[in-house]
Amino acid sequence: MNGKLDRRSMRTQKLIFDAFDELLAENQYSKITVEDITSRANIGRSTFYSHFQTKDELLYKSCQKLFQHVFAEKVFVEATHDFSQARDFNDYITHILYHLKDNKKIIKSMLTFEDSGVFMNYFKEYIYDSFSTVIKPIDTSNIDKGYINNHIVSSFVETIRWWFSHNLKDSPEKVADYYLYIIKSII
Repeated sequence: MNGKLDRRSMRTQKLIFDAFDELLAENQYSKITVEDITSRANIGRSTFYSHFQTKDELLYKSCQKLFQHVFAEKVFVEATHDFSQARDFNDYITHILYHLKDNKKIIKSMLTFEDSGVFMNYFKEYIYDSFSTVIKPIDTSNIDKGYINNHIVSSFVETIRWWFSHNLKDSPEKVADYYLYIIKSII
């Protein structure tokens, strides 16, 4: 019985996440209500609240789910790209950009909604943790390593915002080249 309950719970969560993703692609986050989510997922409010306390918690879990995949240490061949043999920071950045492009409707919505600070904080946190293991900054004994990492992460986030504001016109490879050209003196 426990296996059935787990599968049912997982199926319900998938319905909620899918409904939320669809709504984010159509509307601003602040305009989406729990009622919209439950209606789209075809579930009751009590079912929603048995999985998430608030819409903000759903946003957090949705970001967590997306970022865990985007920033995964083990990389597999995927439909739009293959970075399973990635060897350097350029490959790593390009791989992240492909994932963001693959999820462009959701990412664009999250980058542009008026309270995007919540999303950006989660995003920066994942990037910071991820980059900290990959980046080996130059020896700068007079500059705090945390400051350097913060600068690199902030620059990457602004690169992504710029890319999305230009409708992903450039390829992930080209955007990675732009970014790495600018920060090459500190990594």
